[in-house]
Amino acid sequence: MRGSPPAIAGLALYWELAITILITNTRYRLMSCALSQKFAPETTLWHRIGVGFGITDESFGVTMAQPGAVEPRYTYGAMLVSIPSWAAGTSGAELANIVNEADLEESIEVVIAGDQKKNAILSDSEKRVGA
Repeated sequence: MRGSPPAIAGLALYWELAITILITNTRYRLMSCALSQKFAPETTLWHRIGVGFGITDESFGVTMAQPGAVEPRYTYGAMLVSIPSWAAGTSGAELANIVNEADLEESIEVVIAGDQKKNAILSDSEKRVGA
């Protein structure tokens, strides 16, 4: 088996999925709360919500590493790099998965049926073997 199947395809129970989603969302909520303490007190609620909405591990780490108060624009800049990078990485991984599945199907066919004869002309020895 090539890796573990997704939770839904693996027939995971709904409560297992709910707990996983709850833990993941709680983690990001905590990161957002910690990050909101890094902004100046006069930072508007809309900026705090915007940063919380687009939080990633990278933007959190980069922003928290800055000494003192940080402008929300700094975090927005970190998000402009990290979010497209995540999207590109996810897309690339999915394309690689599709290619691997196609290679796997072809490999199974070779194992079951043998290598394909690409040339339509049979040699004399092949004709005798086939007869």
